[in-house]
Amino acid sequence: MRLIRLPLLAGSLLLLSACQSRPAPEFLIQEPAVDLHTQPGQVAVIQPASRVVGSANAIQVIGLKTITDGSRLLVEATLRNDRGRRDIVYYRLRWLDSAGVMLGQYEPWATESLDGLQQAVITATSPYPHAVDFRLEIRSKD
Repeated sequence: MRLIRLPLLAGSLLLLSACQSRPAPEFLIQEPAVDLHTQPGQVAVIQPASRVVGSANAIQVIGLKTITDGSRLLVEATLRNDRGRRDIVYYRLRWLDSAGVMLGQYEPWATESLDGLQQAVITATSPYPHAVDFRLEIRSKD
């Protein structure tokens, strides 16, 4: 009887220890922000897919440029409405420091109305002199 209890006890302890072990947490390693400041008179052309977050119906971001205005980052985004009728896009920018951390609070959503097949250019200047990168968030009407 004693020989039966020992394997049963060992198996129970092994099962309990397996249930209490937790897998190691997985961490998302974010690449540091890219410094988009330019030299005076230079413009940096950026691939929109690398800086645009979200989508807005048939409105596409087809161009992004940055230029440094004094110590502040200025962003120019070109939007295009691929649909044959008027559409509205909501957008805001998140300004990032050199570590990729968002500076300040979320800005309120701004709106841009584009007629069918129309293009529009929106510009924004960082309110933070130490902002080196950005994300352009876009969405359609809820």
